[in-house]
Amino acid sequence: MLPSSSPASPRTARLERVLLLCCLVAYLLAGLFGRGLWKADEPYSFGMVWNFLTTPDWLIPRVGTAPFMEKPPLMYWTGALAVRLSSPWLSAPDGARLAVLAWMLVTLAALAWLTQRVLPGRRRQAVLALLGMLGIVQHSHLLIADVPQLAGATLGLAGLAAQLHDRRHPWRHGLLFGSGLGIAFMSKGLLVPGVLGLTGGLCALCWPRRLVEPEGRRWLLAASLGALPWLLIWPLLLWHRAPELLHTWLWTNNIGRFFGLEARNSDSDGLVSSLADLVALSFPTGPILLGATLWQLHHRGGSPLRRLGRHPGLATVVLYTIVCLAVLLKSAVFRSLYLLPLFPALALLAARLQPPLPLARFGRVLGLGVWTPLIALLALGGLGLARGWPLPWPALIRDHLPIGERLPVSLLAWTLALLALVAWGLVLGVCRRLTPASVWFVGLTVSWSLANSLWLPWVDLGNSYARPFTELQQVLPPTACLASYGLGESERAMVHVYTGYPPQEISDLAQVPCRILVVQDERHEAVAMPTGWQELWQGARPGNRKERFRAFRLSP
Repeated sequence: MLPSSSPASPRTARLERVLLLCCLVAYLLAGLFGRGLWKADEPYSFGMVWNFLTTPDWLIPRVGTAPFMEKPPLMYWTGALAVRLSSPWLSAPDGARLAVLAWMLVTLAALAWLTQRVLPGRRRQAVLALLGMLGIVQHSHLLIADVPQLAGATLGLAGLAAQLHDRRHPWRHGLLFGSGLGIAFMSKGLLVPGVLGLTGGLCALCWPRRLVEPEGRRWLLAASLGALPWLLIWPLLLWHRAPELLHTWLWTNNIGRFFGLEARNSDSDGLVSSLADLVALSFPTGPILLGATLWQLHHRGGSPLRRLGRHPGLATVVLYTIVCLAVLLKSAVFRSLYLLPLFPALALLAARLQPPLPLARFGRVLGLGVWTPLIALLALGGLGLARGWPLPWPALIRDHLPIGERLPVSLLAWTLALLALVAWGLVLGVCRRLTPASVWFVGLTVSWSLANSLWLPWVDLGNSYARPFTELQQVLPPTACLASYGLGESERAMVHVYTGYPPQEISDLAQVPCRILVVQDERHEAVAMPTGWQELWQGARPGNRKERFRAFRLSP
């Protein structure tokens, strides 16, 4: 939701600032700690962190014993360093997610810094517009490479747009752009650097004189100096050590993934599905920005590009948005989290909107109408889970959470849930004097906090591999070699973490190099084991009725 232009009393303004600051802390911390590693991306990400922690090789990211060349290792390096720094106060998964927190703080700082320069006095609105998007809260608490890529994209956009807005600090702006481009490159590869490069090329076409000025040349030099270490050091070391892995990363998982040149990298549900994901994950900021843009085009007329031409900083953000969206929709592979680099630009553009009072009142009513019933359901449902009440759970919850388990809820979780409900009570008491953005953000934070306090034991048990692979570790005999069959990257990583043995994935059960074998299959499609293998254990994630894991030992 977007800010209202209605005035507020100084006392209400102070209350709103304190409430937003507390909610910002709760937003960033809730969901990071006190849980396991959740499928689908966190387990294999932590598997690479674990390899860096337990082996001397920090050049090649690995899952188990196999190189994993889909992404460069920046996220996994920072996760391993965070584990080292936070040990022994935090568990290894919680410590690794400290790196996620650090990258999110970089993202917010870069967005606030840029907004203050191109839209003075609107940085709070930009931050709230970004954090209020449903896709940000969903993905910004996970140990995934998309989080540092988001930080790099925001830094790069800040360095480019700030230079076109104010040319007095070319070295600072150039280093920001180059470092952001390099961070994005070392996080996920060529996608965001390509978007930033195309945006910079369009800006050069729109404002060619700014590149030939001394400030423009200094900016280019600073950007090159800021980017080159990120772009050259790791690829050159990888090429020197394992050129075939560099080819796999660069061609198969970057160029081939984008153009669909490799069969395994051609996986998109089409344009309509991608646009639906964009609307859902950018809600409410994206749809509001789209509606405001259409309204301005209809009522004001004229060329919006001509008006933006008088504001190069804002025009750069618009160009970045268009280029980023076009590149993402053109890609042969599309996942919803690929949209994250687009969201800071949408948030900054939305921050300049100031709706009239009737729309502001509607925004507050919408925020209250969305979050109040959801908060009530989360609070009552969490209480019912803790007390074992036979509530009429919908099929969506029954199919994904082990609601039949009686699990303890800690005193800290009850305290945090109570504080969250108090915060929403304050909003209900003074909602008429709060901005719609504040109402939406507090409601989202309270709901997120309740889900990650009262509901966390059941959500964690249903989404992590802690229980099955802890059981496997207890029955597994000592071995020098462990093989796996049918396990994905996440499952192999968790076998390594929980058992201490990096599994060797095989494709043929007739040629197993080890005497211990872990198999993943489905209950209705069991893998037929060759003669001579004795089953040691069988298990699955609680609540999962399809997949299962079995461990076998080769009989003498």
